[in-house]
Amino acid sequence: MVRRTVRTQAAFLFAGAFAGLVAAGTFRPGGGALPWYALAALAVWGALFTRTAFGRFRDEGDAAELSPTASSRTLAFVVLPRLRADFEIGVLLLVLTFAVVEFAGGVTSPLYPLVYVLVAFYVSFYPRVLGLALAAATILIETAIVLSRHGIDREVLFIHAAFIGFFALLNLVFTHTEIFRLRHRGEMRLRQALQRVREAARDFRLSDACGAPAAAGPDSGRPDGASAADRRARDPLRSAVSSVHQIQETLFDTLDLLKQTLSLHTCAVLWLDADGARLKPAEIVTDAEEIDLGPYPAADGAVGAALRAARPLALGNLRPDYRGLPYYRGPIPVGSFLAAPVREGDVVRGVLVADRAAPEPFGPRERAILERAAERVARTIQNERAFMQLEKAKAEQGCLYAASQRLAGAIREGDVLDAALEAASAIAPFDAAAIALWNEEARQHRIRRTAGDVPDGLADLTFPDNQGLAAMALRTKHYLPYRGEFDDRGQVVWAAKGELRGMGSLLVLPLVTAEAAIGTLALAARRRGAFRDDVRPLLQVLANQVATSLLNARMVRRLAEAATTDALTGLANRRTFEAEIERRIRSAERFRKPLSLILCDLDHFKRINDTHGHPAGDDVLRGFADVLRECKRDPDLVARWGGEEFAVLCEETDAAGARLLAERIRGEMQACIFRTVAGEFHATCSLGIATFPTHARNREELLRRADQALYAAKESGRNTTVAAPPAARDAGRRSPAGPPVVERQPGA
Repeated sequence: MVRRTVRTQAAFLFAGAFAGLVAAGTFRPGGGALPWYALAALAVWGALFTRTAFGRFRDEGDAAELSPTASSRTLAFVVLPRLRADFEIGVLLLVLTFAVVEFAGGVTSPLYPLVYVLVAFYVSFYPRVLGLALAAATILIETAIVLSRHGIDREVLFIHAAFIGFFALLNLVFTHTEIFRLRHRGEMRLRQALQRVREAARDFRLSDACGAPAAAGPDSGRPDGASAADRRARDPLRSAVSSVHQIQETLFDTLDLLKQTLSLHTCAVLWLDADGARLKPAEIVTDAEEIDLGPYPAADGAVGAALRAARPLALGNLRPDYRGLPYYRGPIPVGSFLAAPVREGDVVRGVLVADRAAPEPFGPRERAILERAAERVARTIQNERAFMQLEKAKAEQGCLYAASQRLAGAIREGDVLDAALEAASAIAPFDAAAIALWNEEARQHRIRRTAGDVPDGLADLTFPDNQGLAAMALRTKHYLPYRGEFDDRGQVVWAAKGELRGMGSLLVLPLVTAEAAIGTLALAARRRGAFRDDVRPLLQVLANQVATSLLNARMVRRLAEAATTDALTGLANRRTFEAEIERRIRSAERFRKPLSLILCDLDHFKRINDTHGHPAGDDVLRGFADVLRECKRDPDLVARWGGEEFAVLCEETDAAGARLLAERIRGEMQACIFRTVAGEFHATCSLGIATFPTHARNREELLRRADQALYAAKESGRNTTVAAPPAARDAGRRSPAGPPVVERQPGA
């Protein structure tokens, strides 16, 4: 324990000892040289500092190699040792600085300001807690040195401590103020750049292709390995930034080529905003410095005349004080001007302008070049818009394909519901979601799955067909509410007002398949406009796929039930029972627990069918199945063995416990009354019991002994419980079993 403490705390222990040497005056030279133990302390300091610094930079490399998705617990294994190493380095530098100051003459030496510089460094570049801790350590070491060298000198102590605290506080305030200023300025620049991108995307009509920027939501399950195109299409703002940048790059190349080819002074694309009332430069190449970046009215000057005429306009011999070119701040000495409208079909979206210093008007060849360039500008924007639409369609299809694959692989209802919510979050991130299924026979809805911030008690909520949005969407087979806007104070989603507090958007989609609605998918988000017009069709397609998968899951469940369940009684069938008895015998043998088998047979069942008819016989079979279900324990297995025979498999039950259960079954069945047109009648049963390992050592023997006991019960008068006798054993070999033990009950 001591050895480990010394090894882990070596730097701090040495720093304390080193500070003690400084306070004792070891580093103040006597006769111009340091004593040998001071030199030894400096050597040890160098070794410790080198080791700590090397470990610190190694931890830095480990942190850089960590995955961005590493958990906070994983990061702690790297971050905490790194902070500890920083503190050790700071303490070692601190005691060395005091040693240098002592060597130069102590607290009154001209090198003492090094202490203030070191404190300023700590609070500026170290984490706040470490910086303040090192500043406090500086004051403590300073106090120890002053007390050892000058005694209780309150003036020196107060002045030095005040200066250390002042430097620490001043640098802390200045550093964090500058950090806040830089961060705020960076955020403002980012907001302005994003706003410009949004405006450009709206002007170029790219917003229709990419949609509005999506807000963050629950884990959407998007794969990290998605392609760049998929990520751009899933993140509309990123897609818009990339597209606007691509358009501007192409426009710049086109304008620069025109400027050099035609010897232009300025060449620019002026684009109409979404309202068509103002012009803004989309891209400009010029030799001038007095450029007005707008926006400016679309009807002003020569540019406005070209837009109104919707055809090329050329001007020559312009006056030096001509002010009809709005993209200049004042009169610019240009002699000629040429403008060509940029069309998308029959609609003018902007204008390509060019001017030069020469007064001669642009000729036909130059007009043709500018018109071709205007067509190229229009095609550039149209191509980028089409490319974005293709990327968006590709991402949507990929998302739906992934959802279809997940839904196709889900054969249980719970898996289908989980896959549905995961796919919905990938298409439109939500804050709360619920899937309700409709029970046509009971005429009620039941919420089967929830996700996100849902109120307590919503899971497994059952509600009737009402005027809530979920019930109305199911009846109309159409999504609600209109445009996905939600008022949590006045609208009822499922059963009552106020179920979704703080939600600004809601979309309830019916789960429709084969013209039948089987449930609803409700998605809610706190932000407004979460479920846009371009998202709703995708979610409706997903809802239809979910409905189909739910029907498939129900069909699979019915097939499984048909393969393992008796159709008349609803109990396990013989095949299921035989597989289960084999498994439970192995378990009983492994854990040395008893396992009892009760075989039951209805008495005179053929007489019941002949006397009262087969429908009455079916009623007796179903009634006996109900009695078995009510009498058995949860871990017991009840099955229809065949015809009028039934079997009960009781885990961890000996022969005595099985006899008690059998008698309860016999009594309950004897008390049942069956009614027909011909009158009332009773039915009784006979039961045979065998227990593993008391009566048998394997499956076949257990079934045979129980069947023998049942046969004995029927031979002895019916309405009787018979237990097989214990199997006698001698030297590991079983002797022939004796006759079954007949237990006739009163009234049998």
